[in-house]
Amino acid sequence: MKLQLSENLLDQMKRHALASGPHECCGILIGRRLNRANHVTRIEPAENIAEGDPARSYQIDWQALFGAVRRARIGADGIVGFYHSHPNGSAQPSVRDIDLAWPDCAYVILAMTADRSAEVTGWCKGGATQPFRQIPIEVIADRCLA
Repeated sequence: MKLQLSENLLDQMKRHALASGPHECCGILIGRRLNRANHVTRIEPAENIAEGDPARSYQIDWQALFGAVRRARIGADGIVGFYHSHPNGSAQPSVRDIDLAWPDCAYVILAMTADRSAEVTGWCKGGATQPFRQIPIEVIADRCLA
């Protein structure tokens, strides 16, 4: 599996991460599964409602998640993954990230750096018993999506 998204969507995720600092941001990736790729057509930023330390963990607001499911059912798109930031960490998933991962969904981690840039990685749990593994992210020029 690989993840495909536009430059614009990646920029939106980065801006969300910067605006949320020092807390982790989180959001939902909406799109379609096409030829072993999760193609993201839009993102839905969500509130991080994590209890404890929101600078080191995230929990997507349930109302945002249910709303995304309802909106996705109207069209041909669906939830293909999630994204979140690590404001002062690495782009590697935490144990909690791995434990809470949905099978066959893509996960984008944006590790924010001191110079306000981001290291971006993609991850997927292939099935209930398969390991969490890194997947490629293909960033597509916005003009190629028209």
